[in-house]
Amino acid sequence: TLFLIALIGFCLAAVEGLFLREPARAANKRNETTIAMPEKPARTFQAALHTIFTTKLVVVLFAASSLRFMGGYAIAGYLPTFYAVVFPSYDDQYSYINAYVVATGGFLSSWLGGVLADRWRQT
Repeated sequence: TLFLIALIGFCLAAVEGLFLREPARAANKRNETTIAMPEKPARTFQAALHTIFTTKLVVVLFAASSLRFMGGYAIAGYLPTFYAVVFPSYDDQYSYINAYVVATGGFLSSWLGGVLADRWRQT
């Protein structure tokens, strides 16, 4: 069934690529009387990193995403081995429970993260 879903996605992407075109954009027309504005100097890599890592919101976002993925890695890497050793006759049940936990937890964490980010942004 996974291959069928992937095949449907590839077919839809092919149809989109063949039949949908990006609309033409209006050309940038400049008058000869337009004053040329000086270009902003290009940011350096170090300046960009400094801006990213001195913004409190970005640092907290990195920390939160790291903690979220740590739980995901534990569920994906450690728990199947643990439950296979401790409860070898419950493989099917573990698979179903794990699928529900991952789906529900992923949805709730994404949704609550968005709600919290919106509230933080408004303050």
